[in-house]
Amino acid sequence: MLISALLSQKLRDSFGDEAADEMVDWMQRVDSERSHLRELNVANLTRHEAVLGERFAEQRLEARAESAAFREEMRAQFAAFREEMRAEFATFREETRAEFATFREETRAEFAALRLEMRAGFAKAHDETVQLEAKFERRFNDMMRWSLLLWVSSLATVVALLKFR
Repeated sequence: MLISALLSQKLRDSFGDEAADEMVDWMQRVDSERSHLRELNVANLTRHEAVLGERFAEQRLEARAESAAFREEMRAQFAAFREEMRAEFATFREETRAEFATFREETRAEFAALRLEMRAGFAKAHDETVQLEAKFERRFNDMMRWSLLLWVSSLATVVALLKFR
């Protein structure tokens, strides 16, 4: 920064020539130091930006590596889970098939027992029907005998009455 002539003159009037020259030299040194500090700050800022850029790049790489590792870990866990579920479903399928096979065999055995019971029941019903038919036939024969006896006796009575008349 340049010191204006008016300021330089006022400093000489107030402090004297020697003090004013000292003060002007000091201000010029401060000004040159300030521009030197400004240059240092710009250099430091540039260096820090470069370091931050490198760190951000490193962090990006680390994050990508970690996300890739996480992705692979998740794929492995999902694959293991998928295999575990397949095994569980296969076991469940086999258990269900075994239970259905057992149920099917039990049902067939129960139906076979029911068929035997039904055959025995139908055979008994058939026997009872045969016995009932035999009874009906005996009753019918008895009725026919009595009916014939009644007709014969009625006919004999009518013939006897006609002869004795």
